[in-house]
Amino acid sequence: MPKQLTDQHEIFCQEYAGSLRPAEAAEAANFSRNMGYKLLSQPMIRARIDEIQSARAKQMLINQTEVLRQAAYIAGSDITEVLSAANVRDLQLMPERVRKAIRRVKRKRQIVGETVTEYLEVEMHAKQPALELLARATGADKPDGPSDDTPALVGLVVET
Repeated sequence: MPKQLTDQHEIFCQEYAGSLRPAEAAEAANFSRNMGYKLLSQPMIRARIDEIQSARAKQMLINQTEVLRQAAYIAGSDITEVLSAANVRDLQLMPERVRKAIRRVKRKRQIVGETVTEYLEVEMHAKQPALELLARATGADKPDGPSDDTPALVGLVVET
């Protein structure tokens, strides 16, 4: 921890690195809520937050490539790869990229009179946030970003 940061600053950095919410992090560190953005503008605070996030990423064994890979799984997901003849395919048999695009699977039961129907409800991860992340990471969100014929994710291979 750099010498100029106080314990209060360290608490702010730790809280912000976990929540990415400046007001809540400021409040947790006993600053006023409106100090969060002001603290984020300080280079030493930003540097400490970067250190914390980098250390956490190493602890979780995740890096930018893996984050982008997961986002690509979600952005490229297709519900037809999950469903087969109105039944959910066996999850163990699905390719990893398909399984990772699934947010939740719930077993449901519907009773109508004496008829009991059991089924699975499948919810996929939202595509929009994944697409936005990929666009920001590749520069495709900027007017002068990659053209349609330029591969946006050079070096990121998602098996199909």
